[in-house]
Amino acid sequence: MDDANPVSSLILREFKKQANAKAEETNPKQILGGNSSNDAAWQAVLDSLTAAAQYSLEAITDVLLGWRKNASAVVNKQDPADFQNALVNATVLRKRLAVEAIFLEAALAVLKHGSSQLSERQGSMLEGLAFDWIVNSERYIEPRFLELSKCCSKVLDMCSQILGALSPQRLATITAKFLKELCEAMASGKVSRLKSDLPTPRQEIFHLCRGMHHVKLSLRTNTEIQRSIEVLRKLSPLQHTAAVRKSQVQHALAEMVTSILAHSVAKDEPRSLPRGQVDLVVLEAWYQAVTTLRSNVASWAAKGSKHAAVAIPLQAQLLCLSKDEVFEKEVNCVIDNLQKQLRGEYTGLLAALNPLGETEKKALKDRSVRTSAVSCLGQCVSTFLRRFAKAKTADHLEKWLKRTLAGVLGQLRKGSFPLMEQQVLIRQLLVNVSQYAPEYAIRLLADPMLSEPTNLEMVTVGLESLTAVILSPYTVDPAKGEEAGQEMGEAAQEAAAERLVDIMRGGGNPLLVHSAVQYQGELSLQLGKFMKLCKSVFSGSTLVANARTLAEVSAKERLAGLPAPCTAALRCVPFVLPRQWVESPALMAEELAMYTIHVEPSVHEAALAAIKRSMCALPAVRSALLTGLASTYATLPDDNSEVLYKVALILVEVMGEWRRMLEDEQSWKGHQPHDAGALTLDLPRVEGYALSILCNNSVQVRQAGIKVLFSVRALHRALQEGAAVTACEESSRSSIFFTGASPRSVLGGGDAAAYLADLVDQLGDDCAHSCYWQTNYWSSLRQLARPLPSVDTSFQEVMTATGRGRDAVRWARTLAELTRAAASGPCPFACTRAAEYICSRLQAILVRDLAAGRAVLPGEHMFDVAQLSLSRCFAAVVMASPRYKGSQSNGFSTRDVVRLLFATIRSCGETQQAAAVMALGCCHRDNYALIPEELHSLNKDFTADRKTVKTRLRQGEVKVAVAHVLRVVVDGMQPGLLRTEGALRSAVLDCISDARRHLAASPQEVTLEMQQLRCCLAALCTRASQELGLAAHMDFPSPLRRQLFELLSEWSVDSTQAVRPGTYRAEVQRGFPGAVGRVREADQQRAVEADLAATVPIVEHCAQAAMAALMLGPVFEKEARTLQGKPLAWVHQLLAQQADPSQVGPLGVDPQRMTVAVTALSNLLRSSPAELTGLFIDQCYAASGAIAHAYFQAVLETYATVNISIRAHVLLALVLYKVVDQVQSVRESALHLLRLLAERVWQEGAASHTPVHHGTLQPNGTAWGLIHHASNGSLLADAAGATSPPATLVGALQESCHAFQLELSTTLAREHPELTELLCVEVMARQLQPYAAVHQHAVLAALAPWMKNLSFAARWEGNWSERLLKAMYLVTQRHAAAFPEQVETLWRNVAMNKRNIVPVLDFLVAHGYADSNAHPGQIVDVQLTVPKRIVLYLARESPADAPEEVNQTIDHLVAEAARLINEDESETAPMGVARALHLPTASATSAAATPRHREKVLEFSDEANWPAPEVDEAPWPEAPSLLTTTSRRGSNSISISRASSNLSARHQIGSVPSGIPSVSTGLDRESPGPMGTPGAATPDVSLRTALLREGSPFSTAQLGDPDTPASMPHTPGGHVAGAEGEARHVSRPEVAAALVAEALLEHQQAARRHAPLLAHLALVTGDSPVAAPVPGLAAMLLAHLIAALSMPHLQLQRASGGMLAEYEAAAGLLAQLKEMAPHPLWPRQAPTPAHPRPTSAAALAVVVRSLLAALCFEQDLRERWAAHALHWALTARSRHWANRSHQVFRALGTPLTQEACARLLQYLHSCLSDFNASTQIAATDTLFTLTDAVDVTPRAHLVLYPQLYLAALVALDLPYVHLHAAALTLFAKVVGRMEGADPAVRAVVAAC
Repeated sequence: MDDANPVSSLILREFKKQANAKAEETNPKQILGGNSSNDAAWQAVLDSLTAAAQYSLEAITDVLLGWRKNASAVVNKQDPADFQNALVNATVLRKRLAVEAIFLEAALAVLKHGSSQLSERQGSMLEGLAFDWIVNSERYIEPRFLELSKCCSKVLDMCSQILGALSPQRLATITAKFLKELCEAMASGKVSRLKSDLPTPRQEIFHLCRGMHHVKLSLRTNTEIQRSIEVLRKLSPLQHTAAVRKSQVQHALAEMVTSILAHSVAKDEPRSLPRGQVDLVVLEAWYQAVTTLRSNVASWAAKGSKHAAVAIPLQAQLLCLSKDEVFEKEVNCVIDNLQKQLRGEYTGLLAALNPLGETEKKALKDRSVRTSAVSCLGQCVSTFLRRFAKAKTADHLEKWLKRTLAGVLGQLRKGSFPLMEQQVLIRQLLVNVSQYAPEYAIRLLADPMLSEPTNLEMVTVGLESLTAVILSPYTVDPAKGEEAGQEMGEAAQEAAAERLVDIMRGGGNPLLVHSAVQYQGELSLQLGKFMKLCKSVFSGSTLVANARTLAEVSAKERLAGLPAPCTAALRCVPFVLPRQWVESPALMAEELAMYTIHVEPSVHEAALAAIKRSMCALPAVRSALLTGLASTYATLPDDNSEVLYKVALILVEVMGEWRRMLEDEQSWKGHQPHDAGALTLDLPRVEGYALSILCNNSVQVRQAGIKVLFSVRALHRALQEGAAVTACEESSRSSIFFTGASPRSVLGGGDAAAYLADLVDQLGDDCAHSCYWQTNYWSSLRQLARPLPSVDTSFQEVMTATGRGRDAVRWARTLAELTRAAASGPCPFACTRAAEYICSRLQAILVRDLAAGRAVLPGEHMFDVAQLSLSRCFAAVVMASPRYKGSQSNGFSTRDVVRLLFATIRSCGETQQAAAVMALGCCHRDNYALIPEELHSLNKDFTADRKTVKTRLRQGEVKVAVAHVLRVVVDGMQPGLLRTEGALRSAVLDCISDARRHLAASPQEVTLEMQQLRCCLAALCTRASQELGLAAHMDFPSPLRRQLFELLSEWSVDSTQAVRPGTYRAEVQRGFPGAVGRVREADQQRAVEADLAATVPIVEHCAQAAMAALMLGPVFEKEARTLQGKPLAWVHQLLAQQADPSQVGPLGVDPQRMTVAVTALSNLLRSSPAELTGLFIDQCYAASGAIAHAYFQAVLETYATVNISIRAHVLLALVLYKVVDQVQSVRESALHLLRLLAERVWQEGAASHTPVHHGTLQPNGTAWGLIHHASNGSLLADAAGATSPPATLVGALQESCHAFQLELSTTLAREHPELTELLCVEVMARQLQPYAAVHQHAVLAALAPWMKNLSFAARWEGNWSERLLKAMYLVTQRHAAAFPEQVETLWRNVAMNKRNIVPVLDFLVAHGYADSNAHPGQIVDVQLTVPKRIVLYLARESPADAPEEVNQTIDHLVAEAARLINEDESETAPMGVARALHLPTASATSAAATPRHREKVLEFSDEANWPAPEVDEAPWPEAPSLLTTTSRRGSNSISISRASSNLSARHQIGSVPSGIPSVSTGLDRESPGPMGTPGAATPDVSLRTALLREGSPFSTAQLGDPDTPASMPHTPGGHVAGAEGEARHVSRPEVAAALVAEALLEHQQAARRHAPLLAHLALVTGDSPVAAPVPGLAAMLLAHLIAALSMPHLQLQRASGGMLAEYEAAAGLLAQLKEMAPHPLWPRQAPTPAHPRPTSAAALAVVVRSLLAALCFEQDLRERWAAHALHWALTARSRHWANRSHQVFRALGTPLTQEACARLLQYLHSCLSDFNASTQIAATDTLFTLTDAVDVTPRAHLVLYPQLYLAALVALDLPYVHLHAAALTLFAKVVGRMEGADPAVRAVVAAC
């Protein structure tokens, strides 16, 4: 096909797909159009083909023909010419028939709108195909294939339809082909075949004639009329005469012509054509041809009566095609003749021409003749009314109709029309009459046709005619140009009925169209009489009355009750209603309900259709109909499950129709809103019916009951919506008025259930789970101890399980539990209705105990199993429903059911007793009052029964029975009812006391009855304690409860008895022989022993549960407040006891024991919340997972149910800890607790506040918005009154849980910042407790978001800030190594708030200061490990708005370290800081190293008496080799060497080794400037060599020089201070410097900013001894500075091949600095008057120069460092650090500046003004500094500092030798470097 039409291509592609699939189904039913699975799809394809053919008929036809060719080729794999060989294969024949049927059906679909677009080739092919099958069908399909005969007939019929579709355009060719085939069939050569007795030859002619039946004549144009005249002439039956059997051929031709003319008669063509459309001459020729043919047929018919059956219809057709004058003239005569034929009389003309014999007269009475006469009469009447009805008066027309129809009605009254075909013709006749005389037709139907109900034939025709007449105005489709009465098929009637129903729904009357409203009452009365007759005649033909299924009812029985009249009457509903139904809609519903279960399918189909039509047309009776159906169906017996299933589905279907009606009405613009009465529904009746059939044993019926529940819920909600719409339209009330029940609201998102279907959805599975093990006494006792299986536990699975006996018990228990929930909740009226329905059905199946004379439940015999299951379920549901007091129609009430159950317990076997006890356990609260009365009767009747021997119970069995009844009753009671039900409470407490005494009196007795009594006692104690424990009821006092606790503990393995703990199992084992000895048979003995062994764990569990319950209330007051008390000790023992490996839960404990432990703890906490809350919270963090989980669950459940006071931050910390637990139940419980906390403390809805982990928050931004998964903690949800279900974590992996925890913590921290401080303190305090490390890092990570909220106070001492900081410090100390990432995150989040950095650093410095000074003997560097780590974390977090080079942490610590300038080594550490930190302090000791005696200051008067310098004999500990710095001009290098000499300072000045520049002492040297300054000489001095040369106290042996003998004496070079062992207190600046050192490596920019200050700090403290507080601080600071500032650049240069020497030198320096730590860099020496320049100053100078060389990338380092060194030299409080600063300044070798010169001279002046020993040294250092500065200052610049000249002159007057020498050196240096010959210089000096 052309691709230009893609729609057609798609349709044809689908056609091929469907056709191929349909062709493979060779079932004859499929060929005939049976109900196959793809009929709907196939019909859709045909409809699509019809639509597409209007635009591309030719192309589609080609595709269809091609498909047929291909499909036929596949079927006929053999040679097509040899097709006869394929006939032997029936499968091939069926497939061929299928292919032809599919093709013809598709071809008819595409030709539906005409064949004018077909090409000549296509028309010829279709025509040839049709004739081929019509002629050769007998040869294609052999007669022996009987099953294919019907299929072949269908194919032939479709071929005839194909010819009819082609006839408008190919009438001539079709006629010619027909005549050719006909002539060949009647040729002389085939005479022998016609004579033969075989049917095949004649069938060919008959098939030819039958194939032309659908051919139509076109009479719209002159050409068509002329062609039709010619065809009519050629097809005249009299034109064709066969040699033999010519009558049969003529009859076939006459029938063919009759069929061809039928279409023209129906259209009344050509008479109906507009005037002038055709030529009058042509029209006259047509009428003449018709008249001629009619005359010839009349003559032919007169020749013999055998022609009457075919001649009469043909004559009638020809008459209807005649002129009006001819028709009006002859119609009456024809009608008279037809009526005579109906009466069996021979008409006058025929009788005159050919008198008949008796045989021929009988033929006239043949049914076919009578049928033909009725048909002709209908055609004549229809034509007359169509032509003359408008021209005649009403009276004339009515008289004519009365005369015409009199004969038909008379024969109908006589019963002469038994055939359905005849009745249809009569009905059609009446419909045609009603179109023109409606009033007459209605009156005629009312009387006489419906007035004689006993004449079923007449009533049937009348009722069907009435329906047809009422529908007739609506059976016409005006778009098709059809007239009323022409199409009366079922489809047309259905469509008409729908239209009429819509009119009635809008308030219209069906008889108003016929102007016959006045006859409605009469019709209703007559129909009511007939329906009463039908009820009396056919009431016994229901399926229930027959008590058999449809398949079991024989066809003969169906025929005997053939309800055709009833079916016809039901079809009139609701257009005409019986009068009694109008008066009582309930009666209408009852009778229609009974007809829906009629044995005849046509009746119940008609009844169901009537129900649907009535509900649609009569909105006011919808509720009555539906509830009436439900009430009627509820009375049906339960022994026929098929009927119950069928009627339940009917109810579902009716409710579905009602819903669809509501939808249509809401969308129907013309619909008038209904009043409130039309939207009512007696919901309890329908739900009660559904609940009653759920008790049935059939799974199908139960499933149908569930469908009813869901359907009625959907219907009720739709009604509520409709009521709301109606209320809005009418501006009136929006409520719905209900019959017998209060309205229920439409369910919202989290509202409580309002329908039974909602309860099935929400509680069905829970009920099934809770009742799964309640199948007998023992299983119900141990239900908590047995886990549910993985399958068959849902409500649906329990409902459909019927394989075992306990399945029925389980279903009854589950259904009863659901009923009780409904009765106690939103559906009490539905349960009451269910009890009403069930009581009547239960009474019908009861049996009578002959011995006791009482009605009891059916027995457990084989034939009573089904009845027992049914009665068990009935009794349980009745007991679970509100009390039903009976009615007038049914006196069986709930009290009677209770008596029945107790009678069963008295008299019946164990199975029946168990069923009765189970039913009593389902008792509704309204029925509790009945239980004590009957229990009293049971005990009272025991003696009387024993005397009359009418009971099977012994005294012990009575106690057990009473205990079981009370146990199941109180187990099913709602909480709190035992306190209000006084009689039942008294019975329970009496039973407890009696059972305790009985068991205490016989502790060793072991029988099944005693074991049951023990379990019942424990169960009763459990429930009594739960209900009466806190109330301290006087009937259940504490002493009795303690006695019970002791008694119950004897039955538990973990007994608390001190005498014989855990001996219960052994006692039971010892009691086995006595119990077994009562039985004689070995099999029974083994069974008894096994049963007793199985009861031991049950009794133990019940005892443990009871003991846990007894802890509620004031039983254990003081004992319960400690872990060593009896209650808590028992709980811990219970959790610690080993369990069976198969029963171990995720926490390593038996879940049963865990449940008991949680219950016990919850009861204790509820009893004493104020005293035990803290203890329980602490135990939630216990190391044992089982104990922690038990206490946590107890806290959770108590917090959910009791208003105990727990601070929010405590609970939130617990949640964050538990939310990452490895056990999922613990995580879910944590989320429960969080939800409860939000609802109670934060007043937030749970629906908007907790997370489900998907990685991101939901748009609302709240944490609760993330939780939406339901949990199974129904206890918590119910107790808390939550509006939304709890939540569960999405992820099961620990990683997912941790991510969820972090997300939750982040959201909560954002929403509740007020808890930050308290929560952080709580979590940190808990972190210090020893519990599983797997939770520590998770909690630390989760605490990070809260740290962002922290804002520490500037004055952190003594408040929460100090407590939290101390806790965080200790947590870091303990867990930083294990969880570095989490700890770092905490501190970094704290540092995000820049206001927190200073308080935290102050705390760290203070803590390190106090801690170090509190332990002076320890290494401070080790003690500062934790603060260093914290500083490192803080430094890594920089504020987002801060510059890159700014780091607040480092800046603050450097500033704190810079305060060392204000420290004095002689001072001790203040105790205030240690006391502020609450740390232990040590006694203050002097940290300053002082000389052992005071030196005498030399003056010029006693020069000869100068004392020899004293050297501290304390040895300098041996240290690693020091570094040597070597620098040559033009290139820098760092090398390591060892000095080999030990020279004094004087000797060094005089004899400096060649190649090594001397280090000037300032007396007589003029050395070049330092490295890096203009004119400076390159230093090439080893640090070790410099130390030796300057008079170091080290021997070569100490320094490890192999070339120097160890006996060489020491050369003094200065006073060595601070010998080893003289420990001093650390200062805060030193602590700060130690803390900042580690952070320098990661922050180069900050290190670059503070490099001068930090380097100076390192050098001034570089001589700290090993006993110093922070050993190795100098080396560490210097190494970190080099590593941070130089090594990265040098490594990059080295990678590119440059600066290799510098890299090696820096690396060597860095290595030696690391090696030196923690040793001092040089000896600690102080200048003295005798030795003003210590020998260590040379080593310091070498280090300074080496450091400058290593930090070569820092361009301004020298100048910045010099500024810091000068500042320290002039302002440092410590004299030693000031001296070292002078030395550093001199080593830096910076030129003198105006500011530096002024400050130095000012400082010198201040020293000389306040002259003492200290200022002498300071003055000497100042003079040395000025001297060295002058040495490196350019000569030309010295003229700017003439004050130096004057200062040196003034200092020459000092009387002290060392000052004079220093001043003389300065004077010489100034004079020597100034240009004295320069006049300008002279002028400047002179001016000074």
